[in-house]
Amino acid sequence: MSFLRAGLMLGASTATRLAAALAAVKLIVVYTGADGLGQIGFLMNAIGVLATVAGAGILNGVIKRVAETQDRTAELRLVTGTSTTICIAWSVLVGAVLAAFAEPLSQQLFRSGTHADVFRWLAAGQFFMTCATLLGGYMSGHRMTSEYAVLSAIGSLIGMGGVAFGVWRWGLPGAMLGLVWLNACPGLVMLCWACFAWPRASLALLRPTWARPEAATLFKFSLMLSVSALTLPLTQLYLQQLIHGHSGWDAVGYWQAAVRYTDTATQFLAVLLTNYYLPRLAQANHTALITQVVREAYVFAVPVLLAFAALSILLSRPIILLLYSKELLPAQELFSWQVVGTVFKLLAYIIGYVGVARASARLYIGAEIFQAATLCVTGTLLVAQLGAAGASIAYAMTYLVYFVVCVVALRIFVSKSKET
Repeated sequence: MSFLRAGLMLGASTATRLAAALAAVKLIVVYTGADGLGQIGFLMNAIGVLATVAGAGILNGVIKRVAETQDRTAELRLVTGTSTTICIAWSVLVGAVLAAFAEPLSQQLFRSGTHADVFRWLAAGQFFMTCATLLGGYMSGHRMTSEYAVLSAIGSLIGMGGVAFGVWRWGLPGAMLGLVWLNACPGLVMLCWACFAWPRASLALLRPTWARPEAATLFKFSLMLSVSALTLPLTQLYLQQLIHGHSGWDAVGYWQAAVRYTDTATQFLAVLLTNYYLPRLAQANHTALITQVVREAYVFAVPVLLAFAALSILLSRPIILLLYSKELLPAQELFSWQVVGTVFKLLAYIIGYVGVARASARLYIGAEIFQAATLCVTGTLLVAQLGAAGASIAYAMTYLVYFVVCVVALRIFVSKSKET
């Protein structure tokens, strides 16, 4: 399947998922206003962390190892069986922690214990997020792009129905429960499909087992993704607190509106990078092939990102009215900076996935810490002067610098490979 065809398939699926997520945010804004969006942003970040580290964060490792071993059944069985064991253990552990600490988590995030039930439901929902990690990794490693795309889209549509019902029936608490359901549905749909549609031989590959070398490889990816899952949400939480202290909850809501919009673009390309681009990089066994794959990715991504940036900046007002409400129009001044930052971020990530494919944990973790530290420092300086706009300007500056660093790192990697 070509990059373009895979992009169209996964793009349509991701567009459905993101449309569902944006529709959920719009419902929340309509029913609760900017203040409600500012508060629920904490839960969105918490769910985002759980979705990222679902199954102990081994998604990229599963995709890489399945892609590498798909023609070697005995080795593949060790990869998938060990993955299943890790996912089950992780899901039980996380579910127990969420259920046990529901009250303290509600107090910490919402300054109230009234939303503790949300975390108890999240304890159950994260099991299906873990299913999405395991089954999605298996399908992506085998390049089952069409199946993955369709199942993800169906799950998102069903999930959106739950959000709409929750908001209509219970208001903000219902919206919170709906967000849990929205994120759990794709994994639930994948699990049902696998149980009924896969042959027994394929299901048998997922039977729990344990192979220490495979576990060590997968845990390396777990460490890498866990750092990502912690640094970005914690950085956003830090910026939220800065903006709240400077300008109040409404300003946080305006910033959240711009962030949620650009996060959709990040997720859109990240799905293609993870589920199509990463397996190709994993199978590339020398520098010439790696640079060819990277070049193809840029040929696809650059026109798409430029079109996204131009349309987003020119149509920022109607976009805000369509996705949110008139109340959030002040977010328009943040859109340009946030969009520019996202373009540089995604261009940098195309290069960054070379490190993921090579399982270079030290390089990956160093890059994540560099991004977070740069954003925190620039954000601290600019929010104090400019409020919410300062956070978006800091975001754009951070990823411009990060893109330059990635380009230099790739050139060094290629030149060293040629020398050896």
